[in-house]
Amino acid sequence: MKRIFFGITLFLLGQIHLQAQCEFPNESFEIWINDEMSSNENDPNSVHPFVRPEGHSSVIRTSILALGLAFGDSQTVDEIVNNTQSAFGIHQSTDAYQGEFAAKIQADSFIELSDLFTVFDCTEVPVSIDFSIKHVGTNTDTLIVLSVFDEGLNELPEDENELMDYPAFGYAEYAFDEDTEYTNLSIPVNTNFEAAIDTGYVIFILSSPLEQLEAGDSSYVLIDGVKLSNVIIDTDELHNLEFSLHPNPTDDFINIQMNHSSENHIVEITNLQGKILYNQYLKKNQINVSDLSSGIYMLKIINDKSGEYGTKRFIKK
Repeated sequence: MKRIFFGITLFLLGQIHLQAQCEFPNESFEIWINDEMSSNENDPNSVHPFVRPEGHSSVIRTSILALGLAFGDSQTVDEIVNNTQSAFGIHQSTDAYQGEFAAKIQADSFIELSDLFTVFDCTEVPVSIDFSIKHVGTNTDTLIVLSVFDEGLNELPEDENELMDYPAFGYAEYAFDEDTEYTNLSIPVNTNFEAAIDTGYVIFILSSPLEQLEAGDSSYVLIDGVKLSNVIIDTDELHNLEFSLHPNPTDDFINIQMNHSSENHIVEITNLQGKILYNQYLKKNQINVSDLSSGIYMLKIINDKSGEYGTKRFIKK
């Protein structure tokens, strides 16, 4: 499933890469700093101030603005000159879950998405990304939350399938169409393979239908209290059931190969949000997944006698 990640290089935001050992910087968005945009790089007087949370910025929205300026788009210039903070897409809000401030993310009719991007040093894969979120408004909004952990990150993935190329990642998608109170959410971080890491990033991407924005949609989300949970310590002796999957990726069938009898084993398939899509006893060593949408899934096999289990990821084309 193609997403709105465009392979934007992360060096654009090198200035916000803080020195922290797997800690989300400025997690409650209490510290805001002054920044500025230029609507004409050849005119030193054409700078326009805005504020952003220290340690955080926008990568997708600001890149779209930069492209507009590079091609001399007059609408981009007008947006930066007249609505600098809105052009940035991240606002300071006093409607906070904890502390004094929260980060408000809002799209508009000029660019129908907004993003909050954070990159940080990290040497051990966390268990999950935890945060508090509130949606304000009754129009339809979609929020994608993506985290990736690797050694020397260079680009955002172009689609879900590329997430399998990183040592670890977290991914979730939420839909809103009404006012909510603050809700505490947790996104598990999945480990694909063992590898050295030194960098992580988290990006929140809010998008709204253009027709709603052009009709004056003013809905938005508030993000507060973002934390990385404790690092993984694997002490689960039951998590040792070995098996293999092929082909992977697949169009229709997954074959399961085990070194012992498959009797009394349950197969469970979930999406990356944890929703159970399949749960049956393993009768054949082949499962039909043709009805699943394209994407990444988790396949878990459980021995209902001993409690032993194992988990693998697979890609449905």
